Amino acid sequence: MRISSKWIRISYSRFLSTFWPIPARYATGYRENPLRRTSPRGLAHKLGELSKGIRREAVPTESFTRCVNDARLAHGFTLTVDPNTPSAHLSEDRWAFLERDVKTKPDWAKQKVLFRFSELDPFHHLDYYEENRDDYILDRLDYYRKIVLDDITAKVQDQWLDQHLTAVFVVIVHESTLRLTRWDRTGVLVTDNVNYLENSEFLPELFWRISVLTDEQLGWDPTATAVLPGSTDHALMERLREARPDDFPCEEGSVIDGDVDDPSRTFAFARKRYDSCLSGSEARWRLSIPLEDGTSHDFLVGRPFSHDDSGERNGRAYIAVDCETGGFVFLKDAWRYTYDSGVRLREGQVLARLNQAGVPHVPTLVCEADLPGQSARTRDFHPKAPSQRTGVPQDDDADEETAFAVEEDYENGALRAVHHYRVVVRELCIDLRENLKSGRQLMTLLKNWITAHAGAATLEGSPLLHGDISEGNCMIHPIFKKTSPGRHVVQWEGMLIDWELNTPLPDAEVNLTSLFGKIMKTWQYASVAYSLRRLVKKLAIADDMESFLWMTLYIAVRFLRTDFSFETRKVFLEELQRHDRVPGWKCRTITKDELWGGEFDFVLQGRDKDYGLIDSPINDFFVELVHLCHAVYLRDNMPKGHKMQLRPPSADDTGAGPCEMVYCKTLARKLDDHTAVLELIDDVLSKEWPLIDYVGDQLGVSREPEPPKPAEEPAAVEDEKENKPVKVKAAKGKKKAVRATPATRRGKHRAAAKKPAPPARSPVKCPGPQSEHEEKVAAENPLKRRRNPLRQCQKVNVTAQSGERPAKRRRH
Repeated sequence: MRISSKWIRISYSRFLSTFWPIPARYATGYRENPLRRTSPRGLAHKLGELSKGIRREAVPTESFTRCVNDARLAHGFTLTVDPNTPSAHLSEDRWAFLERDVKTKPDWAKQKVLFRFSELDPFHHLDYYEENRDDYILDRLDYYRKIVLDDITAKVQDQWLDQHLTAVFVVIVHESTLRLTRWDRTGVLVTDNVNYLENSEFLPELFWRISVLTDEQLGWDPTATAVLPGSTDHALMERLREARPDDFPCEEGSVIDGDVDDPSRTFAFARKRYDSCLSGSEARWRLSIPLEDGTSHDFLVGRPFSHDDSGERNGRAYIAVDCETGGFVFLKDAWRYTYDSGVRLREGQVLARLNQAGVPHVPTLVCEADLPGQSARTRDFHPKAPSQRTGVPQDDDADEETAFAVEEDYENGALRAVHHYRVVVRELCIDLRENLKSGRQLMTLLKNWITAHAGAATLEGSPLLHGDISEGNCMIHPIFKKTSPGRHVVQWEGMLIDWELNTPLPDAEVNLTSLFGKIMKTWQYASVAYSLRRLVKKLAIADDMESFLWMTLYIAVRFLRTDFSFETRKVFLEELQRHDRVPGWKCRTITKDELWGGEFDFVLQGRDKDYGLIDSPINDFFVELVHLCHAVYLRDNMPKGHKMQLRPPSADDTGAGPCEMVYCKTLARKLDDHTAVLELIDDVLSKEWPLIDYVGDQLGVSREPEPPKPAEEPAAVEDEKENKPVKVKAAKGKKKAVRATPATRRGKHRAAAKKPAPPARSPVKCPGPQSEHEEKVAAENPLKRRRNPLRQCQKVNVTAQSGERPAKRRRH
């Protein structure tokens, strides 16, 4: 949920006393109140001009700014107006920034208080919604108010991206009234709408308070220091961004000469990504992570190469320079949930235990820590928050009555407690979606990810589950394999990252009640049982194994060759990515044990060395794993003693007799650990794989290619099995169909199936390569006319001519 949907209204006086208090008289930075040095008559004159400007202007941007700057209401600060229009719908609205007059710092290194001069009050509904919740009717201006609110939200998120802040303060000025707002990762605190012209002391008092506050009180993160041009750190960052000819390539199979342990050498992708982070902005920072011994570990970063502003975590990923070693590391900056601190470990604590136990394919921890004193404060002001919560001044009853929350789901964790957290690991990984090249490679990486998951689930003393299986957390880590003295080869291994949402195993002696329904995982890959019963179900190994199933299926259909039409593939990928509900076909797959069939009937394929189409062994993996997940479903939902087939139905549809029946709990036990799934992967990897099955990212493909043109003359096709030519003759007004032989049928389990002859058609040419990778292989292996590609061409041609598809058979 976006932060703009979580608002808590508090009184103006409570806001000032909590966040902008009056400092002690002899405190550092203290200045006299301007009312003591400005004549009341002169101030009244300035306010009179402001009042006239409000009547002249639709939005009093110029009058308000002139009054603040000319009267020097904020000593040492300047209110500067951004001339750009925030929205085309609201041409009179403007942004302004109140920042310190420091000439030695660039603009990105200055702490700012944002001012939004708006023609409409974006929080207008807060004054009426509380008392007339059922009767409140949206007027014609509420649409534009929402535009203003969305623009403010986007501006705040940009500030979080460019600077390191614990909160952002925004003053919303509308005609002669204003609101003070404070934005953090969990929501927004909004004050009452107050008139700043009714009292001549209102504006001087407000700006005086701002001028005497420290940067930390204005939301600055004290653990982040700006790296300015000319400094030693800036020179180091400039030197490390320059590409070197001896950097390591990351492509699997690349030969590396020389010393791979040379600290000055690194992977080319890491240096290139670091350079892009510095090129996108001038902002550069030195981030400190406090250690247990009282010291700190510092890192140099630019802009994040990846960030997420959709929720409370506000995660940001950096390629950082370790100030102690001078090498590149991965730094994650996020706001982690703390409502489950007694149950869930910090990500760094998990990695430390996994590293100590020697679990492979997990990141190596460098350091981690919660940043002191940096917790989101919005939750503390919720009307249902405990009155004994520390750090929140308690005002009189009048102030307490003004507290009002639009998002009232406090008990169910809508306003979650979060704390600023940083963790650094040694490994730099590459994205699976950008580098995958074959189905066999996908299965090899999957074995590594499940091996890491198994190591965590069997961790002595505190076994745990990952809890957030997704393609973004299953990465590729390039490593070196020595082949001869002084020569290495790049090899890829799977790396399971982001253990922040780790969950203790149900059999561990911990109370999991606080986690029910609150594990914010990637819901589109969650198991069917956990998605439907997450408020009462405990996360188990079988649930994460099913998550691996859906994630791998998504990657396979998106990047590998299938017999899907382009439109059907698009619908399938969109359905699999839905997180607001569980798709019906997904439920049927687990409850009915039917992966193939229904609205999505497909098979994964590839081309062999002769460029013919063959089925991929990855189909067997999906069918077998779905069968095991189906067994777990039957065990948990059917009466005791229920039996099921030992093998998947599609694997036994060969006419060899009935399949052996076993108790479902016998098969379900195989997903109580990882042994059966790892053995299944080994069995699949031992089979013959297609030479080419990668066709590139099909997610953005918008239309199906045009069908191939028919051949000009009839062609003779040789029967591969019986070595008998099958002649194709053209008849008047009618075209003869080519007889299908067993060798042309896809899949060993479909050989016995009877398929009606396709409609009459003309012989067609075989299609060419469908991707750049296939074109390269096709150049090395001349295209041969084989039955499989010809049959595929005829299938496309029949569809184009008749407008209907042949009858489908049971897929394996």
